[in-house]
Amino acid sequence: MIHPGAADATVSAFPAASSGATASHRAAGLELVDLDHGDLPDPVARAISILLDHVEKLEHKLDDLAARQGTTDDRAPPRMTRISSA
Repeated sequence: MIHPGAADATVSAFPAASSGATASHRAAGLELVDLDHGDLPDPVARAISILLDHVEKLEHKLDDLAARQGTTDDRAPPRMTRISSA
């Protein structure tokens, strides 16, 4: 855009031009919520985190079972480790 548009106007096309109409996309009596999309939760990261927690619990149960049976498996693959996100 070369020129600023109204905060509640729809601007489209190239070059951008205001449609002149403004619309409110909210129910009467409700405040407009400004979502900061960069701070929204990541459902995929959450699902992976839940799965890693579950795998960790299963690994502990497997270790306990192996310890009770008095066996160790040197051929077992390395345990999964969580990578912390910044």
